[in-house]
Amino acid sequence: MGDMVLVHLRKERFLTSTYNKLKYKKIGPCIILKKHGENAYQVDLPKEYEISPIFNVSDLCPYSYDGRSEEPTKVD
Repeated sequence: MGDMVLVHLRKERFLTSTYNKLKYKKIGPCIILKKHGENAYQVDLPKEYEISPIFNVSDLCPYSYDGRSEEPTKVD
């Protein structure tokens, strides 16, 4: 635990009227907090998303910081 990941936000995770195509597709980096079963992880999501913080491994991708910018940013 404690690894950094990018989280893919699927349209189905949001309430019907809260999703639009201008929202970020991936956010991060997010820290993995806990493993749930064989293929799900709980991540530390920003509070403004108001969705479940538990994601399938297919919605997570490893994050690596290359040091080019001053700090990590959200990825579109």
